[in-house]
Amino acid sequence: MVPLKALSPLLLAGFAAARQCCYLDIPIDISSRLGKFKGIPIESNLDAGNFATQFVKFQKNYTADLLEGYQTVSKHYSISAQYCHPDGGSKGKIQLLSHGIGFDKT
Repeated sequence: MVPLKALSPLLLAGFAAARQCCYLDIPIDISSRLGKFKGIPIESNLDAGNFATQFVKFQKNYTADLLEGYQTVSKHYSISAQYCHPDGGSKGKIQLLSHGIGFDKT
């Protein structure tokens, strides 16, 4: 009997050959309407306490008092992606997976 350790490189090579991958750049334009607020200078503990008191006051909308207007922020992004499909085909289904923070698409 052949030990599994001896076959592991062959198994990995078979797995790598069982899929075909291509890299994509997906262009996207994003636009968002954001509130523009007055600046609040907080220079001491009293200023911080006053801000917290105003912000949590019962039946008072402190953010409405600070709102100066709205601004639209727009930006163009290019999302890098990798699409892999097995040799046998995807059978009409595609999984959309996302990596966590600190990882890339490899």
